[in-house]
This record gives sequence, C-alpha cells and structure tokens, in this order.
Amino acid sequence: MKQRKSIYRYGLNSKARAMQWRLLRSAGLLSILLAVMPANAGITYNFVSGPLPAGCTPTAPLSTTSFVCAAAVTLGIGDEFVIAPNSDVTIKVVGALTTGVNSIINADSSSTLTLITIGAVTVAPGSYINANIIATAAVTLMTGSHLSGYLKTAAGVVTLLNNVRTDGSINTAAGGVTVGNGSFVGGDVKTIAGIVVIGIGSYIAGTVGTSAGGITLGIGSTVANNLVSIGAGIVTIGAKANIYRTVSTVAGAITLGAGSSISGDITINGAGVMTVAGATANTFTGVLIEGNVSTAVGAVTLTGVNVGGEVNSGAAVTLTGSFTNQANYADFRGNDRIIYRGEKKY
Repeated sequence: MKQRKSIYRYGLNSKARAMQWRLLRSAGLLSILLAVMPANAGITYNFVSGPLPAGCTPTAPLSTTSFVCAAAVTLGIGDEFVIAPNSDVTIKVVGALTTGVNSIINADSSSTLTLITIGAVTVAPGSYINANIIATAAVTLMTGSHLSGYLKTAAGVVTLLNNVRTDGSINTAAGGVTVGNGSFVGGDVKTIAGIVVIGIGSYIAGTVGTSAGGITLGIGSTVANNLVSIGAGIVTIGAKANIYRTVSTVAGAITLGAGSSISGDITINGAGVMTVAGATANTFTGVLIEGNVSTAVGAVTLTGVNVGGEVNSGAAVTLTGSFTNQANYADFRGNDRIIYRGEKKY
C-alpha cells in the first residue's frame, strides 16, 4: 500500500496551509465588520417618541419638554438622550445620574436641556452633555468629558478631572471646586463655602471666587477675569500663572510664584501678608504686576517683581530686586486672548 505524500511549504503541509488561509480569511472578514460597526453603539433614549429610560415619564400626558425619572438613571457605553428640537426641556432625576463612556446627551444644539438631579452626577470619560446641570450632591466630570452648559450644586463638591471642558460657569453653595490639569471652564468658578483648586495649565474664562475658602491656581494656568476671596482664605498663585484682571482677598494671605503675571491691582483688604517671589528682576522668571500692590494690615515682601503702580502696606514693605511705578508696561497678555466659539474675548 502506497503511503500518501505530504508536501511541506515553509514548515506547513498543504492541509495545514489551507486551514491557515481559511482562518486568515475569516479574521479579515471579522475585522471589516468591526470597522464598519459603530465604535460606541448603545441605546438611544428618545424623549419625543420613546423609548425612555426605566422609571422616566412625562410630567404631563404627551409632554415632550418636561420629564421626571423616579429613580437613579445609569447610562451604558455609548448610550444617547435625544430630546425635542428647538425646545426648552427639563429632565428631573430623583436619584443619581451616571453616564457611560462616550455617552451623548442632547447632541442637537437647537435645544436647551436642563438636568435636575436629587443626587450625585458622574460623567464618564469621553461623554458629551449639551445641557445645564443643577444637582443637590457631588458632581464629577471625568477625563476627556465635555459639558456645554453651566453647573450648579446646592451641596456637594464639583470635581473636573484632567482635560475636561465645560463651557458655562461652575457654582457651588456648599462644596469646593477642583479643576484638573489642562481643563477649560468657559465662565466663572465660584463657591459660597469651599476651597477652589485649579490644576496645572488650565484656563478659566471668567472670575475665580470664593466667599469662604482658599484659592490655589496651578502652574501655568490662566484666569481671564478676577481672582477674589471675599471671606477668610489664602490665595496661592503658582509659577507662570496669569490673571488678566485683579487679585484680592478680605482676610487671607496672597502668595505669587515665579514668572506669574497680574494685569490689575493685587489687594488684601483685611489681615494677611503678601509674598511675591520671582527669581530675578527684569527677566521672564520675575513677576509682573501691572497695577498697584496694597495690604491693610500685613507686610508686603516682593522679590524680583516689577510693579506698574505703587506699593502700599499697613506694615513693613520689603523690596528685593524689585521696582515700582514702572509705567507704560505693554499689556503682558499680548495676543493671548481667549478664543471661544470663534470669537476673541477677554
């Protein structure tokens, strides 16, 4: 009986080779199918025609502008809310609201959506929410998420992780605000009771303020308006940070790091000392204050600082390598204006 021959090519016999090609072909077809499928396919909840998330109903029969969800709402990966176009819509969630990764809420910019939550809000990475959020508890926007409206909390901290964008203002009644590195806020950041921490290289288009708490502005960050503490709180401004208007506290020390710049006055109206530390004067590592420097009670210590106006203090003034009344400074902002929705604004 003859023995069948096996032909080997590149270490595989012909049968094995054929099987390999079939597997490769199947893998190729699978990759094509995966390429054409939506990357983040999820459930679409339509607040006009349905379906709605579990527990959510119109507040009046056939209403497309007012809804209540009787329990917490949790979205999955890529889930979407669609609301009526050209409308003002309110969705109240009696519980927490949690989005999934890459979720979308109200992609239609013709509509105004307000999300009211009786609970915490957690916005997952990559999510986009075209809405205003009013919450009673903590709000967390995770890395790479985008909120196009304003954000208010009655009680609870607000946390933006790194590279987050929120186009409106952030306001808390009882809770601090933390803005992560490389993030953008298109309005004010204000608290009534709570500290404010702005991370490295972030941009705040409005005013940063607190009624009772300290403020920390990270290295290389920018505040395009005022930085104000009207209660008891220390203000710390990191190296190479910019404030485009004034800095003031009522009762709290102010410290500026090397290379920082203030385009207006810097003032302590109550008790508190001021320490401004540039590396050397007349260099880019020094500090530039275009307005006046003043304290009501505390001492002023300036090292390597150029001041466009006067220095006044209720206590000792110490100038080291610093200069005052340096009039006619060119605006240090130059062309560094906020470019927001295609327009240049202060």
